Amino acid sequence: MALYHFKTFEATGIKKLWIKAGAGATKRYVPLHVMAVRYGTETCSVLPALYHLTGVIIPAVGTKRAALLAKPLNQLSSFGQGLLNTEIEKSVGNAEEYFTKKDLMQNV
Repeated sequence: MALYHFKTFEATGIKKLWIKAGAGATKRYVPLHVMAVRYGTETCSVLPALYHLTGVIIPAVGTKRAALLAKPLNQLSSFGQGLLNTEIEKSVGNAEEYFTKKDLMQNV
């Protein structure tokens, strides 16, 4: 979620932010400021939906990376933003369409 909020951090004067990720021998520090630039504001804006739907937090490797490479903007940009049943059904349908995309399944 820190990557999603990086623009807010920047607005308060934080220019660089590193987060500890991984477990055991694969622990490392991930430069969120670099990732925010790499992914861009639009992609970062759909990260909460991506996190909740995939159960992952750091979009760096494995299925997390595959989920980002499958370009989630179109299907996930409105996920969880509507309260009406029709809006919820559309969001769920879009998420289902996203997670069954051929390029997402090839990258997992």
